[in-house]
Amino acid sequence: MPISSRVRTLVLAVPLSAVVLTGAGIASGAAEPRHRADADAVAPAAAEGPFAPAAPKPASVPGVDAPPARQVLVRFRAGTGAGERRSARHSADADFVERLPVNGLQLVDPEPGVAVRETVARLERSRDVLYAEPDAVRTAALTASDTFFDLQWGLQNTGQMVDGTTGSQDADIDAPEAWNLTTGRESVAVGVVDTGVDSTHPDLSRNIRRNQGEIGGNGLDDDSNGFVDDLFGWDWVEADNAPSDLDGHGTHVAGTIGARSDGSGVVGVAWDTGLVPLRVLDERGSGTVSDIIQGYAYARNNGIRIVNASFGDPGFSQAERDTLAASPDVLFVVAAGKAGTDNDSTGFDPCDYSLDNVVCVAASDQSDRLAG
Repeated sequence: MPISSRVRTLVLAVPLSAVVLTGAGIASGAAEPRHRADADAVAPAAAEGPFAPAAPKPASVPGVDAPPARQVLVRFRAGTGAGERRSARHSADADFVERLPVNGLQLVDPEPGVAVRETVARLERSRDVLYAEPDAVRTAALTASDTFFDLQWGLQNTGQMVDGTTGSQDADIDAPEAWNLTTGRESVAVGVVDTGVDSTHPDLSRNIRRNQGEIGGNGLDDDSNGFVDDLFGWDWVEADNAPSDLDGHGTHVAGTIGARSDGSGVVGVAWDTGLVPLRVLDERGSGTVSDIIQGYAYARNNGIRIVNASFGDPGFSQAERDTLAASPDVLFVVAAGKAGTDNDSTGFDPCDYSLDNVVCVAASDQSDRLAG
């Protein structure tokens, strides 16, 4: 399949992020209590084995405005009691939805007829509230799958012609040179926070990491992490243990990170790496900050030391930044966007958060210039 010019952004952006995962020295973070430990909040148990693939749907279309936020993130000040939190929500005409994995952070739902912006304003008038913000929607960048390694110029650029364009020799990430040192390890898992992953794809199925702490199909939370039968990641969009991909973006990203080197299809940067699908974006490639926060926290609390997040938005989220800051032992590799603009001027989060554990990855084209 010919590669369109728009493919170049993620063909380079994600391999660069995956190169980072072959390094060592990041310890797993301490777990915090989960918010979905109650019986009525978990999904029905699924049978043993990787989840079934979903029917393919068209990739996300760039440039389409994300839907408006419908709920609100609110963080209460340290020491605020349950009564004070209830009073603040009552004064703002907001109902409790769930507690999120940052101390004092909750998701609330404005009562019918109350606008999100009004709920935010009312909450922030309370002296017990540190901040409130809309539960914004993030959107994924457009991607497509490649067919053969010689088209993957981001891994090895010999000046070959791809999509009618001749590249510049060595304008790549030197993947073959890295493979002489390591091709990754199954014990080093990468959390793919995205649209889900097709776990039956022949290039991916052997690399989807199984949660050894769970016994499949028994309807129990065997490892006491708050998720029932989370054998192969989790899905916050559908609230179940089958993070299938209805968009294709997450499958492409997972393949760029860790597609097997098996003589067919494509090859990922670290082809022996374990992949953990964490679905936070829907079939349109959109998802809320609250769901994204859940994906980040799951990785931290379950010993996943590296997370790839190939999405973003110009809107700053204090709640998202707080979650990343609360996970100093996890490396978050995030996208710089694909507009070819200066993020210092235009802004793109979570890329722009100034945190030691966030690596923002930009893209260059076949001639080593900033991708358009």
